[in-house]
Order: sequence, then structure tokens, then C-alpha cells
Amino acid sequence: MAPRTRTPGPRDEGASAERLPRRSAGRTHDVRSAQDAVALRQSFGAYAVKLGDMVFARAEAALAPFGLTPLAYDAMVCILEGHGVSQQDLSRRVGIYAPKMVAVLDGLEEQGLVERQVSATDRRRRELRLTPTALKLLGRATDVLKAVEDELFGSVPLEQRESFADLVTRLEANPRNALR
Repeated sequence: MAPRTRTPGPRDEGASAERLPRRSAGRTHDVRSAQDAVALRQSFGAYAVKLGDMVFARAEAALAPFGLTPLAYDAMVCILEGHGVSQQDLSRRVGIYAPKMVAVLDGLEEQGLVERQVSATDRRRRELRLTPTALKLLGRATDVLKAVEDELFGSVPLEQRESFADLVTRLEANPRNALR
């Protein structure tokens, strides 16, 4: 039996240890996947993420002087909307895990912005209430965030902003899109 001879390959020509794609049926798939990845960076979802990052960064900077984060602000608004809401309900509404919500609420409580009260109907349940200080702060913070939104989106016609809001609302309403 004759010894097998090895066909010289890219490594024999001074190539580094990096792997070069094999020339096989998978090669077409690799190229297509790479092209899809590049195209995905310009997809609707990628642009939505970029928009979210822009809004979040501006909101974070605008809320910092108030001692708030966007998450804390959102929690306060949800408490205001559902006066007496429980910690568990609030974490579901905001879309974060309960332990993280507890940390947010601890911070708001330390600032004198939120009170936890035992429910009149269920002693195991803690209902959340905003303090008068929180209501004043929330009003000022909301004014600042409105100005940030006007700065970011002022050049976008109102009809387009409303269409985008409708789209996001429809996507949120789909149970398959629920935050877990």
C-alpha cells in the first residue's frame, strides 16, 4: 500500500493559525450568513436598538441631576398610574426581575420618594405610594424629559411619531413579544 501524500494547503504557504473557510457546500452558507449579518445591522430591529440607546443615554443624563435613573423614573410613573401597586406587580409592569425592582425601590425609599405600606386586604402584600416630594420631583423630571424628547424628535413630523408609537404598542400587545 502506497503512503498517503498530503496536498499542500494554506498553512504550508506561511498562513497563520487562523482557520480559512473550507471549500465545501458550507462555504456558500458562510458567505450568505456573513452577508445576512451585515444586512441585519441595517434592519428595522437594529435601528430600533440604536434609537433606544440614544433615548436612554439622553434620559440618563437628564435624570441624573434629580438622583434618578430611567428605570427609577419608569417605576415612579407606574406607581403613580396604579396607586397602591405591589412590588411584584410593579416588576411585571416595568419588565424587570423582582430582585432588581427591590433594589430600585430601596433606593427610592432611601431618597424619601416611595413608601411601602402593608395592604389593608393582605398583610403579606406591600403597596407602593409616592410621597409628596416624589410627586414634585416627578413633575420637574417629566418637564426635562419632554424637552429631551422635543430635542431628539422635534424634526420628525407628529404623524410619523404617532405611527411609530402605534407600531410599538401593537408589538407590545403581542404575547409572543412579552418581556420575560
